[in-house]
Amino acid sequence: MKEAKTFEELQLSLAKAKEHPKETGWDIYRYLKANIELMESQEARTLLACYMKMGLEKPSLLHSLILNVALRMAKRFPDFQFDRFFDMWEYPGIERIIGYVDYYDETHRFYHIYDNMSRHFVAIDPHIEPEVGGFVEFTPIIPEDGKFKTAVVHRAFGEEDYLAATEAFGTYDAIVTHVDEEKGFLDYRITSEIRQTPEGQITDEGTAFMGVMRYAKGQQLKLLLFLKRAKDGVKRNYVAKII
Repeated sequence: MKEAKTFEELQLSLAKAKEHPKETGWDIYRYLKANIELMESQEARTLLACYMKMGLEKPSLLHSLILNVALRMAKRFPDFQFDRFFDMWEYPGIERIIGYVDYYDETHRFYHIYDNMSRHFVAIDPHIEPEVGGFVEFTPIIPEDGKFKTAVVHRAFGEEDYLAATEAFGTYDAIVTHVDEEKGFLDYRITSEIRQTPEGQITDEGTAFMGVMRYAKGQQLKLLLFLKRAKDGVKRNYVAKII
C-alpha cells in the first residue's frame, strides 16, 4: 500500500479531486488511517465528510475501508455520531451477523471469516482484532460482481459470550460413525436439518479431525461446520469445532 501523503500534499489532492476522485479518495483513507490517533475530532470528521461528498462507487474495497476508519473514529471521539454516518454511508442490505474467525493471514493482515451460510469474508486490518477460533459480529460487504467479500467487524465475542455466539451462529447435531485413532480422524453423519447455502450443498456425511479429544462410534456430537474450499478448489464440509 502507498504511503500516506502529508497534510499539504493531501490539500493539493483535494483541490484537484474532480480530476481524479478515486485517487483522492484513497489519499483521504491513507491519511486518516496514518493519523487517526494524532488528529483532532473536527479534522477527522471534516476529511470523512469530504470523502462522502465525492460520490465514489459503492460497494468497493475503499468504501469498506472508510467504514473501518469511521468505526475507529467512533471509538476515539465521543462526539462522532456513528449511527448518522452509517445512514450516510448508504450501502444496500446493511445487516449485522455472527461470523466465525477461521484463520489470520499475517502477510496481508487479513482475518478470514465465515458465516453460517458458508460465505467467506475477509476483514482487512480491522480496528477490533478478533481471536482466531472465536466469533465476531460484522457487517458483510458483498460487491455486485461477487469477487471480493469483506467484513466490517463491529464486535469480538469474549469467553463470557462464546456460548451465545455459538448458538447464534448455529450448529449441527451429528453421530460418530467411525473412528480412526491412528490418523486422528472421525467420520460423522449429520442428524439435524441441513441449511441451504449459496456456496453449495453441505453433505450429511463427512470427516473431522479429532484433535486431543477421543470419541467413540455412536457418540452424539454438535458440529460447527460450513463449506470451505480445499486445495483442489472444491468446497466441502469443514468442521471448525466439535462441541
